[in-house]
Amino acid sequence: MGKGENSFLITLLRTIILQISLAYILAFVLDFGFTGVIAGIVAGNIMTGFIAFGWGTRTVRGLKRALAHDVQIAVEG
Repeated sequence: MGKGENSFLITLLRTIILQISLAYILAFVLDFGFTGVIAGIVAGNIMTGFIAFGWGTRTVRGLKRALAHDVQIAVEG
């Protein structure tokens, strides 16, 4: 809960930074044309998937640590 900013950043990273940049580079700089556009979009999605998975894993790990700490305090207290 309250992680809307993270989702927004992932979407921004995927759409604006990775997909458009990669599509442009592949289509025009490397001269792959329409195939480069599609490949850039696919590559942007794949890269963002790995980034989001790592970010989510790190967040869950932190939440587990915080919960374990809170439980330990409640048991001792």
